[in-house]
Amino acid sequence: MVDGCGGRHQPRAYGSRARFTALLAAPFLVGVVMPNLAAVREPPFALTPRASARVELALEGAFRMHDAAVQELRSAVEACVAELQQQGMPPEAMLVTMRAYMQHTVAHPSVEHPVAARAAHLYMDHVIHWSILAYYPGTILPARRASGPRGDGS
Repeated sequence: MVDGCGGRHQPRAYGSRARFTALLAAPFLVGVVMPNLAAVREPPFALTPRASARVELALEGAFRMHDAAVQELRSAVEACVAELQQQGMPPEAMLVTMRAYMQHTVAHPSVEHPVAARAAHLYMDHVIHWSILAYYPGTILPARRASGPRGDGS
């Protein structure tokens, strides 16, 4: 190919194949480590022990915060059920009311708590389950057991 000055030059290639070819054509440098560009699907992963330990520690913290948040949600649901029960609402009406409240929360997210709508949708089954257990404490289960990761005693 002739350029504007009458000389010959190589055309520019921009694809990843061109970069790979350029790497192969580059002079071999002693002591230079080529990066591993392939995905790693099983151990050993290309991570330092410090970086992987940081992720594991962060995961533990996130799980603890999640578990605490689920416990708080369950306690808040139990408080709602107690209010409805104190008003004399029968169990069927309480369940309809709690489900309707959750569906309303999903359909009409508040400006103050916009994420609550998504959480209400995700936790709907848990809220109904906890509502039943709160309405009949000690009847369905002998006593409230220490909660597992889902906050439902399992």
